[in-house]
Amino acid sequence: MKDWKEKFGKPEEFFRRRGFMIDKMMEDMINTMKKMHEEFERRLSEYTEFLPAKPSVDVIDAEDKIIVKTDLPGVKKEDLDVKVSEDTVTISANVREELEVEKGNYFKKERRYGEAHREVKLPAKVKPKEAKAKFENGVLTIEIPKKEVKEKVSVKIE
Repeated sequence: MKDWKEKFGKPEEFFRRRGFMIDKMMEDMINTMKKMHEEFERRLSEYTEFLPAKPSVDVIDAEDKIIVKTDLPGVKKEDLDVKVSEDTVTISANVREELEVEKGNYFKKERRYGEAHREVKLPAKVKPKEAKAKFENGVLTIEIPKKEVKEKVSVKIE
């Protein structure tokens, strides 16, 4: 029977090759898991695309106010809840829509439900009591005056 060195080579070389094999195996496993996660999210979105659980928002830092906009298709004004603190905006929405389709003698009813919740950190302190919100055509727009409007002044350099 061959001794260990003849069969596997120098121990440090054997373990270096083994390490590369383990690294490659772990990398392959992680890539496979990432692909599976992406596929899961894609398929899940087919069922939840009506209202994303975390709607996208635009936060605009105007001179004297902060403007927050988000698309909430299919949401009714009475199903919205907006809370404003001096540094955050929280938007919550509930959707309950019933779609009815009639085909011959078959009557099919589909219901869609969804909840959306988003909390956004604001880039400046605001006056929550002076916030105004409007909801038109599925777009929520919130305008909040800033607490302090910082004036920019040119400074002469000597």
